[in-house]
Amino acid sequence: LVASAESAGTSCTVGSAEPKDCLPGSYADTPQTEACALCPAGQYQDAYGQTACVDCPVGSYCLARATEATSCSPASFTASAGQSSCDVCSAGKYQSGSGATACDDCTAGYSCGEGAAAALPCPAGTHVPANVIVMSSASQCVTCPSGTFCSVGSQMATACAPGT
Repeated sequence: LVASAESAGTSCTVGSAEPKDCLPGSYADTPQTEACALCPAGQYQDAYGQTACVDCPVGSYCLARATEATSCSPASFTASAGQSSCDVCSAGKYQSGSGATACDDCTAGYSCGEGAAAALPCPAGTHVPANVIVMSSASQCVTCPSGTFCSVGSQMATACAPGT
């Protein structure tokens, strides 16, 4: 055991001739460590021989033993650093991009359910209900009455031409 040559960021197991650098995803914060510690969830380490792990940046998450941060996928986000998972966008909000730090408010007249990656218009044959600004589900769209038509995203029913 060569304790005098060992420094933080390395480990030296019993019977070894030389200390070994900690692998990415682990660290040793004190000299003469027998084993490197694993990075906890919410942190990562991408280099060899390090003395600490780094918090995952906003817009990403890290599982335990991470060697890099993973960007949040569309429909999710992290608003603060050091997260072990991403939060899902709540109903009435959406996120179309990866690595987001927040979700966007749903577009007026569209629906955004929980975990939405896009704002969705009312389907053909339906329209946005009166006095509703943001819908949390397409099931809130109102069926167009007989004698009218509604194209995708209609704000109101339109009367059919006479004789049609």
